[in-house]
Amino acid sequence: MHAAVILVGLIDTDIWHKTDRPTTYRGRKLPPSAVSAAVFRAIEQRRHEVWVPGALRLAWWLRLLASGRFRWGSRRFDPVPGEVIAAASGRARAAR
Repeated sequence: MHAAVILVGLIDTDIWHKTDRPTTYRGRKLPPSAVSAAVFRAIEQRRHEVWVPGALRLAWWLRLLASGRFRWGSRRFDPVPGEVIAAASGRARAAR
């Protein structure tokens, strides 16, 4: 038995459809089956890290070499806009 980390990118799940406003990201999203295939690949090949998609590994290097640019660029992939998160946080604080 071994531990593995599956690092996933943009997966076409319901979270993309649960916002009040449309998301800004319009690019390609992988099907959920890509994640399950990566899990099986990690088990069968005894890999400790699997990236879905594999090109996401480039983002890891960008994060290391230029973390500010990485954070700036990754905001556009967030399915939930920042103002929606801020409003929900405000409501949660008010309910306490």
